[in-house]
Amino acid sequence: MYALSGTAIENGMLTYPVTDLVLHGRLDEALMSIRGFTEYLRLDSGRGWCKKRAQIVPVSVGMPSLLLNSMVLGQGLSLTS
Repeated sequence: MYALSGTAIENGMLTYPVTDLVLHGRLDEALMSIRGFTEYLRLDSGRGWCKKRAQIVPVSVGMPSLLLNSMVLGQGLSLTS
């Protein structure tokens, strides 16, 4: 999984921004560790194309902000809230 940006939370406080996150692990475990989410949803249009044979469809990405119990980031860095 990939996240464009986020904010680290340490001891319940927002601490520092993080960018270009590569999340490692199993998607089902990440989904089970969700502690909260926002109602705010931002879609980023024009991120790419979905191609299948002669069919080409523009795609966008987006989701609300999530608070996870823990996650493992690229380079083996682990964050736990």
